[in-house]
Amino acid sequence: VLSVCLILLNIFTSKGTRYTVRFVDGNGVAVLNTRVISKSHNKIPSFIMAKKVRGYHVKKRLRVVVGMNQKITFKYIPNIRNVSKIVKKSKYIATSFQVIGHKVTKKGYQIDGGNDVLRIIYSNDGVNWKRLATNYPKVTVRDPDMIRIGNWWYIIGTERILLKTQDFRHWDRVSWIDGNTHFGAIWAPEFFRDAQGKVHIIISATFPKEGYFRVYVSDFDSSTGKITGNWVKVTGGKIDDEKTGGIIDQHMQYVNGDYNLWCTKRTQTDLLLLKSKNYLSGFKDITLKMTPSNEYKGAMSFEAPETERINKNKVLLYFDQYREYKGEYIYYAVHVRTLNLQ
Repeated sequence: VLSVCLILLNIFTSKGTRYTVRFVDGNGVAVLNTRVISKSHNKIPSFIMAKKVRGYHVKKRLRVVVGMNQKITFKYIPNIRNVSKIVKKSKYIATSFQVIGHKVTKKGYQIDGGNDVLRIIYSNDGVNWKRLATNYPKVTVRDPDMIRIGNWWYIIGTERILLKTQDFRHWDRVSWIDGNTHFGAIWAPEFFRDAQGKVHIIISATFPKEGYFRVYVSDFDSSTGKITGNWVKVTGGKIDDEKTGGIIDQHMQYVNGDYNLWCTKRTQTDLLLLKSKNYLSGFKDITLKMTPSNEYKGAMSFEAPETERINKNKVLLYFDQYREYKGEYIYYAVHVRTLNLQ
């Protein structure tokens, strides 16, 4: 019996211990990619230690042993409790998302997929950004957009995500309202203000059993912080072309008496710009050719346009670059260009 036990123990330990190492904030949301390590002993290897993350410090390490597998979690706490002070001092504040689960290549590309985690970023020049070190909401957030209304910050994202916060540490989930429209998929919703300052939401959406994306706008009730659900389809220019799978990544901004609608067609490589005096109809196409320069050599497509006004005629244009690599789509975010809209 003893010899059999020794043989089984030898077989069991020869396979090694599997260590799953997680790095999370105070809400359990990943701040770094999870590491999986296999070693042929049951003591925690000396190289399994907390990594430095700007703006955080490690509060504690949790260890759970399940047979020969061990789960180790490092919990990170923000160094600054009142992170809203950082937001107030910054000239620019924006939302982004981080794909947890895939490494970034040496050229800056990353496989598209994994766990999408909300990130708040801030900057003083609109070009160089830092991630806000805080405790993020434990919810999958992709393609987020943000607006400030009074003391509340509202964050909206793909697949009916709507959150609000006052301090960027405590988060409330707000119910999404489709109204009587009954959409299927909803892609990259955003806020925008009209000429009178009224807040609206713009989305691209499909109907059940239909893969074509159309653009819709609903009012947003600033007094209650809720979507009214009075969705109206946006029309004009290439928005009406149903041969290319529809419009996605729509972004609306009122500039110099015109509504500028930036977007992407699902099967084309260039960003689109359309203009109208009415945010619901009458849009006309504006030529905008995003030809790859040396920096973007090999680019398959440009997506997710966002703009920030510099002055009356110039904007900063932000976008992502996608390409195909070994049968998978990989992306490289974020690029920025200065554009003259005259």
